[in-house]
Amino acid sequence: MGSLSARLLAVVVLVFPHAGIAQSDDRERAAEAEFRAGVEASTRHAWSEAIDHFETSLSLYPRVAAAFNLVVAYGRDDDPGGLHRAHDGFVRLADPERHADLLDRLRPMVERALARVARVRLVLEPRGAEVFVDGAAVERLVYLSPGRHRVRASASGHEDHEADIETRAGEQHTLTVSLVPSAPSELLRRSRLASLGDPSPRC
Repeated sequence: MGSLSARLLAVVVLVFPHAGIAQSDDRERAAEAEFRAGVEASTRHAWSEAIDHFETSLSLYPRVAAAFNLVVAYGRDDDPGGLHRAHDGFVRLADPERHADLLDRLRPMVERALARVARVRLVLEPRGAEVFVDGAAVERLVYLSPGRHRVRASASGHEDHEADIETRAGEQHTLTVSLVPSAPSELLRRSRLASLGDPSPRC
């Protein structure tokens, strides 16, 4: 694990060469503090804590160093889905030539993680529907451990849809779910009839 700590600290030197580097923005200073807290947590192998710090740092002031270390932390925390999302964020920030060495370091970790999970892309109608896998809200692209999972989709004005899916390591799937519009409620039906002068007796 010593090599990991050295790698993390090397990135600190790359991005923040001097502790007294001039900072003109409070968010940038706060981002650096969160980043350094993440590095410190990483040296203790407290990966969940490190992830929180690196994500906060990125939300305050996006930097390649924080994005790189976030990928490493997710990998060490054994979270393939988080690792892949973090890697996508790192690729968006990194310069392919300037940061080629960092990209090369992460590639084997990402490939190993993807080989252990299934990649499922969710296509929903209506587009604003919410989707849950095993009770947890997920994005439109989700990485699942091999086995059976329960998928539930819901949207206002539509019937909920639930289904079980079976996944295998290394596979890719596209799951399309089209929700059925809900039937008008009895209350809404009566309201509409009343507005039309429904002669039904009232209690």
